[in-house]
Amino acid sequence: MLTIRNSRQKYLGVSLRNPNDYLAKSGPLTRRLLLANARMSGYVVNIPQAALSVRVEVALAHMEFFLRQRGIRENESALSR
Repeated sequence: MLTIRNSRQKYLGVSLRNPNDYLAKSGPLTRRLLLANARMSGYVVNIPQAALSVRVEVALAHMEFFLRQRGIRENESALSR
């Protein structure tokens, strides 16, 4: 997981365990957009600050807490990068 700042908006970049599986389930237009996101940010899934009800940093802290509680190490995590 990583916060990314692009222009004036922050994004939460989420690394997936199987990004190709996720892309395969997407339609052609969505797949192109997701691949463009991946080229620009390094992440297939990017959640903009505007889509969250809390600040990006708070969401990131909650995700990291969730992973630690389950004993998932950073390099094994589906959400880490």
